[in-house]
Amino acid sequence: METEFCYISPHRYLNTVFFILVDFVIFPVCAASFKLYPLFIFPAVLISVAVFSVLEQHLSNLKGQFEADEEECTFTLSKKTLHFRYDKLKNCQLVSRPLHNRYGNLTGYEIDLKIIDSYQNVHHIRQRLAAEHTSEVYPMPIPEEVENSELTEIRDFIKSKLKPDAVL
Repeated sequence: METEFCYISPHRYLNTVFFILVDFVIFPVCAASFKLYPLFIFPAVLISVAVFSVLEQHLSNLKGQFEADEEECTFTLSKKTLHFRYDKLKNCQLVSRPLHNRYGNLTGYEIDLKIIDSYQNVHHIRQRLAAEHTSEVYPMPIPEEVENSELTEIRDFIKSKLKPDAVL
């Protein structure tokens, strides 16, 4: 089996750290040293907000690849490759949660594929899906877009390869 999927970078928090560092440390120090504070701060904040927005969108939609054969599976996530032998895996589960905007409207779902190996290491692969119907406040059933996602197919495939006594 071979498939491609989008995932969220686990290092997305670094984008926020960069934004805070640039806006509240580097720009004020530069502005104070050049005594251009009124002329400097507005374009600097505008540029940093633009960079933050672009990086946030990029780090939420990275392309990953899943390859599997009879003995092992491989996840290729940008610069990182995860190899899992089926006999070394303990469990594979999928957790989805709804994402809401500040008004309570549904904006999408975050899907988290948790792979637990025999050494009790937990590997997370997260994916964000946009909702088809944004008017629902708290939907009860799991929608089709979550059930038909690539990570659901990957979870089902990995569970079919695990030993029956391995799955908890």
